[in-house]
Amino acid sequence: MSIFAPLSPRLQEAIVGRLGWTNLCPVQKLDGEALLSSWTQAREGWASARGADLGTLERSC
Repeated sequence: MSIFAPLSPRLQEAIVGRLGWTNLCPVQKLDGEALLSSWTQAREGWASARGADLGTLERSC
């Protein structure tokens, strides 16, 4: 999966439109993968702690 795809449309626009970047450098890709992985694990932990599934958690935010 591309690291760019899960980013919000607003962030994608900032990266492409405002910064003019057409690609991320390798370290940005690695950092992005690590951040998204951590975020996914955190969401799963929050859902588990609340006794909810991820779909319920996302709709409540």
